[in-house]
Amino acid sequence: MSTHSAPWRYLRDGAAESSRTTLVSETGDSPNDLCCPPTPEGSTCIPNTGPNPHVVILLCDLHYDYSCDGWFHLDGRPITEEEHSIAHEATLEEIREADAQTLRYHEYLHSWYEAPEILDRFLEPFLEQLEEKTFGNAIDSMDLDERAKLEQLIGAVTEPLRPFTAYTF
Repeated sequence: MSTHSAPWRYLRDGAAESSRTTLVSETGDSPNDLCCPPTPEGSTCIPNTGPNPHVVILLCDLHYDYSCDGWFHLDGRPITEEEHSIAHEATLEEIREADAQTLRYHEYLHSWYEAPEILDRFLEPFLEQLEEKTFGNAIDSMDLDERAKLEQLIGAVTEPLRPFTAYTF
C-alpha cells in the first residue's frame, strides 16, 4: 500500500477550497497512477500544483536550535506537534519556495546594509568637481537621471529595516 500527500482544490459553484489529501492505493498503484481523490458530488477536482502558502510561511518561520536540539519559531516559541507534522510533510516545491523567500530577504538585507556606502560612492564624483563641497551644490550639478538615482539611494538609506515576512520580498 502506498500513500501520497498532495494539495488539491475542489471547485464547487465557483468557490475554491484548498486542503491536503492523503491518497491511499489498496491495489499498490504508485501515486503517479492516481489522478484525483474522490470528490464531493457535483464538484470538479483540479490539482493544486503550486506550493501551499501556509506551509511556506511556516517553513520560513522556523529555525533549528542546536544548543537544545529542537525546532523553534523565529520569535523563540517552540513549534507544536501539528506544526512539526506540517513541516515534516512539506513538499520539495514548498521547501524550495521557502528557501527562495529567505534568499530574497538576505539579498534585501545585503542591499540595505550597503545603501549608505553606495550613496557615498555615488556622490563622490559630484563633490570632487566642486570647490564648495555641499550637498546642494552636488544636486545642482546633476541631470534629471542622476537626481532620480540620488532620490532612490536616499530612500534606500532612510528606509527602516523591515523584518522578514514570507511573500513580502
